[in-house]
Amino acid sequence: MITHNSYVAYDTCNSRKDIYRWLEGGDILIYSNRTDYKTVIEHQCDYKDKHKYIYGKNQNKKVYSNIYAHTLEVMIPVNMSDTLKHDFIKKFMFALSPWFKLDSFLYCYKFVSQGNGEYIHVLCFTRKYFKRKQTMVVKYTKDYYYCIKTKKLCKKDNPDAVLVHKKGDVKKDENGCTVKETFYVAKTEKEIFKYTSFSRFHKRLLKTAVYAGMLLDRDFWKSSIKYFSRITVKSSSFKSKEKIYIKNAMITRLNFRIYDMQIALREGKFYLNKAFHKLIHRIHGLIYLTRWSDPVSGSSIYLGTKQSVTCLKDNIALFEEHIETILNQWWYDEVYKYWMC
Repeated sequence: MITHNSYVAYDTCNSRKDIYRWLEGGDILIYSNRTDYKTVIEHQCDYKDKHKYIYGKNQNKKVYSNIYAHTLEVMIPVNMSDTLKHDFIKKFMFALSPWFKLDSFLYCYKFVSQGNGEYIHVLCFTRKYFKRKQTMVVKYTKDYYYCIKTKKLCKKDNPDAVLVHKKGDVKKDENGCTVKETFYVAKTEKEIFKYTSFSRFHKRLLKTAVYAGMLLDRDFWKSSIKYFSRITVKSSSFKSKEKIYIKNAMITRLNFRIYDMQIALREGKFYLNKAFHKLIHRIHGLIYLTRWSDPVSGSSIYLGTKQSVTCLKDNIALFEEHIETILNQWWYDEVYKYWMC
C-alpha cells in the first residue's frame, strides 16, 4: 500500500507546447481514461487558444498565465506491479475529484523512474469534453460604451458615452448575421485545482495519495470495524454528491488512522479501552457538525455543503488538522509518556 510518507508535486501547462512536451515520452507509454485522448487534447487546446487572456507583464503586480492543463507527479512504492499502478492512479483521480469518474474529464498518465524512485506523472483537464459538437450564439459579456467624440470605447462615466452593446446582447457580424461559435469543451472549468492557500491545497494532494493507498489496502476494508459512518443521501445533484464525497473521504482517512492506532495499541499490549472509546466518542461529536468553532482562531467554520467546493475543501482541511491534533495529543498523553517512563 502507499505509505503516509507521500510525495505529490503539482504544476500547470501554460501553452499548447507545454502539453506536447509532456506527451513526448520517448519510449514511455502513455495511458489514459480515453482511447481518443489526442483528439480531446486538440479540442481542449483549440478552445483555450481562442479564449485565452492576454495578461500584462507589470513587474510590480502579480503575474498570471493561462492554464491549459494541470500536471501531477505522484511517488509510488518501488516494485509496485503495473496492475496496482493502474488501479492506484484510477483511485487517486477519483479521490481527487468525482468528476474524473466520467470519461468526459480527460486525464493521461505515464510511469516514470527517476533516480531511485518510481513515479506516476499525470496530465489532466478540468473542462468537460462533449461527444458531439456544440453550437452556441455568442453574446456580449459586458456593457460596451462608445465615445462620440473620440470614436473609441470608453467608460460608463464618460459624459460623451453612448451604450452601443448591452451585456447579454447577441453579437452580429458586419452583415448583420448572428455570430455563432462551435466548440467541443465546456465554457467553465470545474474547481478541482482552485485554492485559496497553496499550502492547504498541497496537503490535500498528499492526503489524496494516502487515501488512494488506503483503498488498495484490502486488510482494512475486510475489517468489520468502522468507527465513523459515511454520509449518505438518497437523491442529490452531482454537485452535492461531489461535496459529500469530500467529507466522506475525510471520514475514511480518520477511520484508517484510528484503525492503525488500535492495531498499535494491541501489538504494544496497551490496555486503554476506556480511554480509547472516550476518544472515539469525542471525535464522533465533532465529525458531523455543520458548523465548528476553531479553537485556535476562534472563528466559526462552516462545514456544510452550501458553499463552493473550494471553500469546503479548505474548511475540511482545517477541521481535519484539528482532529489530527487531538489524535496526536491523545497518543502522547496516554501512550508515549508512559512508554518512555
